[in-house]
Amino acid sequence: MSEINIPQALYSMPELHVIERRKSVLQPVLLILVGAALFVADSFVDMSNSTDSLKSALMLVAATLVFCGLIWGVVRLKGDGAPYCEEDGTFLQHKQLRFTKDKKTKIVDLVNRKDFSTLRSLDEDGVSAVVVELYFSKKSRLCAAQVFEYSEMTFVPVTKVQVIK
Repeated sequence: MSEINIPQALYSMPELHVIERRKSVLQPVLLILVGAALFVADSFVDMSNSTDSLKSALMLVAATLVFCGLIWGVVRLKGDGAPYCEEDGTFLQHKQLRFTKDKKTKIVDLVNRKDFSTLRSLDEDGVSAVVVELYFSKKSRLCAAQVFEYSEMTFVPVTKVQVIK
């Protein structure tokens, strides 16, 4: 979306203690284990005529859980890392705020003054003429933002990355 990638800018500032870290694969592994447990449970279901649909449903749900867990696990292992704040022990949240073009000067002024609380409290218009990319920590005051303007089929940066801690 931009010439300057906000997470990359955060990683380059050592005083912020933000690193690139992959998310845990615990959830996908648990999904696979639940699917495997359903496969095992399916083998214990009695083979009478009244339970044929139950066996089919168990197999379908088990196969779906295992498949989704495998895909989710591969994405977590092979995908890019996410911004992680070492001080808080949490991943930074990402939010995109969208406004109309007539609010551009107000938005740029708020970002340049680093008044992110007022910026978040503004009502969004849902129109992507002016977009604010926010990365923030829920536990601390760490917040980074950059304003982009839609221009000729692309988003152009209007401000530099602004960070408060």
